[in-house]
Parts: sequence; structure tokens; C-alpha cells
Amino acid sequence: MTQSNFTPLDGTLSFNPSRMRVIGEIATKLSDRLKTKCPCCNNPGWGKIKYEKGLICGCCGSETELVKSEIFGCVKCAYEENRERTDGKKEADPGSCQYCNP
Repeated sequence: MTQSNFTPLDGTLSFNPSRMRVIGEIATKLSDRLKTKCPCCNNPGWGKIKYEKGLICGCCGSETELVKSEIFGCVKCAYEENRERTDGKKEADPGSCQYCNP
């Protein structure tokens, strides 16, 4: 006689409230991105594509691993814009600096 180790999938995951909330937030972000057009070619899909690290330490002036700026770009053309952080932070706390706080 042969035994089978079959585990049925748990269908309740698709009704998990926290998972549904996260999926809803991601769907809203995707919708917003598709509504935003590139300032260069007018193609939909303009948005944040990467980050630039190197926020300056407020104490010693060296670069940290924290985000310095956000880079927005187009999914169709090669146009990119380097923008300051949305929170307006210009300097990093010395606690985030590898020289001031090793």
C-alpha cells in the first residue's frame, strides 16, 4: 500500500484582512503611477525608480548610507529627474554615520 503526503492549500489566505489591505495599498500606488505622465514624452508610468544614497552627516560632513535623493523616471524613454527627499531632510543624524558612530 502506498501512502501519499498531500497537503491541501489553505484558501483562507485570500481572505486575510491584513493581506487584503496591503494588496489594496499596492493597487492604489500602481493606479496612481499609471495616471502620472512623463514630463518629457507624456507616456503614463512616471514615478520613483531608485534612490541615491549618501545623505551628509550633520556632524562631520561625510556621506552616510541613508537616502540622499529620489530618482524619478519614465518607463518608456530614458528621462530621469533627481529630486530631494520628500521629508525635506538635508543632514543625517550623527547616530547614522559610520565615522561618528562606528
